[in-house]
Amino acid sequence: MPASYQLSSSAYAKIIHHCAKFSVHDVCGVLLGTKVGDKLVVTAALPLFHSQPLTPMLEVAMQQVEAFSVLNSLQIVGYYTAAQRFDDKNINATATIVANTIEQNLGGGALLLLVDASKLQEKSALAVLPHMYSSSSWTALPSERLELTAPLDIESIVSDRSYESLNDFESHLNNISFDWLSTSSLHEHTKVM
Repeated sequence: MPASYQLSSSAYAKIIHHCAKFSVHDVCGVLLGTKVGDKLVVTAALPLFHSQPLTPMLEVAMQQVEAFSVLNSLQIVGYYTAAQRFDDKNINATATIVANTIEQNLGGGALLLLVDASKLQEKSALAVLPHMYSSSSWTALPSERLELTAPLDIESIVSDRSYESLNDFESHLNNISFDWLSTSSLHEHTKVM
């Protein structure tokens, strides 16, 4: 079990972009990174769906994520999810199943991030609720154990509409020319506070 978790500003920005683009939908994606000593470092987020995924499409997406992570010397280290309802802070069944599989494949220490939409309007607040697997369920992680590499100006993500260029795996299924595996294009436009 990692003693601490680090979330890169680029991975965090990608999660916020995904939520902003599909703000009236459930969204989900995977977290890529590495275990460094007693720290789990999340360096990238890959957006998967903006609806509840069907099992066959989720399996195809995860196979592609696995291949991508191997090519980039990364591991699948976690999962993120956001509910379509502003006040919903519950981890849905799909997120639990996928996160449990990631936890098992990683050998422990996976991170599950639940986007807290109510904090998206607070300029300096971290808008994710971190969870770790403990005693056969996902439990809230003390906030001091999750470090953001650099604070982001969430307001700028929404106001400059840079999220419009984001594509998730579901969008890619509708138009295969959409690059959903890009890990750099969006965070270059995101202002760090």
